[in-house]
Amino acid sequence: MRDQPDLPISFLRRAMLLALPAMGATAYAAPGLRAVNLTAPLFGMEQQGRASGIFVDVMRELSQASGIAIAASMAPKVRGQAMLQTGSADLMIGFDSPSLQAHARHVALVADFDVGIIARAGVRLKSLSDLHGKTVGQLRSADYSAAYEQDAAILKYSTNTMEQMMKMLALGRIDAAIGVRESLYYALRNEGIAQDRIGEFLRLESRQAWLHYSKATYQAATADKLAATLERMRAAGTIAAIIQRYAGR
Repeated sequence: MRDQPDLPISFLRRAMLLALPAMGATAYAAPGLRAVNLTAPLFGMEQQGRASGIFVDVMRELSQASGIAIAASMAPKVRGQAMLQTGSADLMIGFDSPSLQAHARHVALVADFDVGIIARAGVRLKSLSDLHGKTVGQLRSADYSAAYEQDAAILKYSTNTMEQMMKMLALGRIDAAIGVRESLYYALRNEGIAQDRIGEFLRLESRQAWLHYSKATYQAATADKLAATLERMRAAGTIAAIIQRYAGR
């Protein structure tokens, strides 16, 4: 058989250039994003191998509504923030803190939540001064009201989980507990603690939950698309419906 003739270099080069657009469409397609959801009662929970919670569902809905693939994992707050810092996660929904803001940028507001304190029955709360000399349970590594954190007359007891804190409150081992209103009452319901075992909620301040984007992987065009989608979700009542589904009225 006769050997095939060698093709001129100019022909090969032109063939490669013609193939580039088709190759580029696949090789340079925009990759999906990686999100980390915080493990916290009401906001990020894992039951029977399935993740659920307010922030989990918002992230899932955001992916569907924006058309941007978002693969999510679960992690405690400290590890989640470390993932944003190193760029091993792109997105996280959470409340601002100096350590979080140092390594992530705001994309858009998700929702406002009230932070405050509930006390055991018999302890009346009108202001933080009513807690002087009393012990307040708080989640380890969580950020709360500056006025509360700076009040040295309040005895603070850190716990690993909200469930542990609610049990201690019901047993009278602590006088009060601090947290996001919805999380506190969700944990109380889950632990089967009757309403008459606790006092009223003392609101301290409102905290905003934001969608954060890692500075290590930030892409302005992607962030703008996510922000526009979140704003549409808020306007349509999608996020409010997710919150009500978990927190109730």
